Amino acid sequence: MKTIFTFAILAVAASLLSFGARAQTNQSQILGIARVLDQLEVGGPGFERNLDFGIVLAGEVKTVPVDGPATSLGSFVASNDGVTSGAFGVRASPDTQINLSFDLPGSLIIDGPGTEFIDINTFTAGLFSGVVLGGDAPVDAVEGGGSTFTPGPSTVINLEDSQIGPDNAPGFWVRIGATIEVPVGAPVGRYEGTITLTADYN
Repeated sequence: MKTIFTFAILAVAASLLSFGARAQTNQSQILGIARVLDQLEVGGPGFERNLDFGIVLAGEVKTVPVDGPATSLGSFVASNDGVTSGAFGVRASPDTQINLSFDLPGSLIIDGPGTEFIDINTFTAGLFSGVVLGGDAPVDAVEGGGSTFTPGPSTVINLEDSQIGPDNAPGFWVRIGATIEVPVGAPVGRYEGTITLTADYN
């Protein structure tokens, strides 16, 4: 009789546990989210400008800044005829982070027969806001809070709502300046090098 009583108690306990498990069903939900951004565009007709050192002389060290006139070292007087900083227009969605990656030449190679070259010592980049290619005031959106930076493989830009780029669209202008050193005895001619800017959402 004792054995039967014990079995009955165990059976009831098992039944209660089973009922309790069914009563404690819970639910949770998460959202599937996608943020659609404007297509990120760099340069294009009317939205880019070559970095032009203008006229340089053999032995001259000449700097074209991102903003302002060119300068030369020593006894050379820098010619500003035709001199322009390089520029890329960047159009993107506001309130985003954009990674800029620069592929920069180490020298300018003579255009035509020959292998002569002009060394590029340093590059400088700056961010500017404005509808037209020239822009207006520098934009304090670069890493470290300044208006100029050293271009390289990765620079993250915070694009604010107030920044205006090409076509009065959200964006900015990236200007490029550099310093070249022309060797003494460099052949007369046109020297070129390709500067590439790649931009993507960070």
